[in-house]
Amino acid sequence: MLVDRGADIHARTKEGYTALMAAAEQGNSLNVKMLIALGADVNGESRLKYTALMAAAKEGNEEACRMLIEAGADVNAKTYEDEELTPLIVAAWQGHAGIVRQLLDASADANAKSKFGTALNAASIQFKEEIKKMLKEAGAK
Repeated sequence: MLVDRGADIHARTKEGYTALMAAAEQGNSLNVKMLIALGADVNGESRLKYTALMAAAKEGNEEACRMLIEAGADVNAKTYEDEELTPLIVAAWQGHAGIVRQLLDASADANAKSKFGTALNAASIQFKEEIKKMLKEAGAK
């Protein structure tokens, strides 16, 4: 393993992306598990405040989301002030019902607002009826 040879699991790109963010985005559950076990920061943020959980939610990687949530990832983290997207809004926009369910079960704020609206707005725009139903059952308005 590269870590055995001194690789830094906390290293970042110029944009602030980490190995954990990349593994989560790619759905590489084995690497997500390994990086968490090695102490990678599950709440680490890029320069735009993007997190590994947001990356996994965007790409529909349910197993990576589960592992990150179990490791303490902030389900209500927000991207930079001009946007303020949350993992729930991202998952709803992308139509990933399984991830929406995981986030709601982990107490994600069903009414969090971004520049683009709420998760319910996103699900409505994308015609995602199953997600709309879940969000409404969770108290989304």
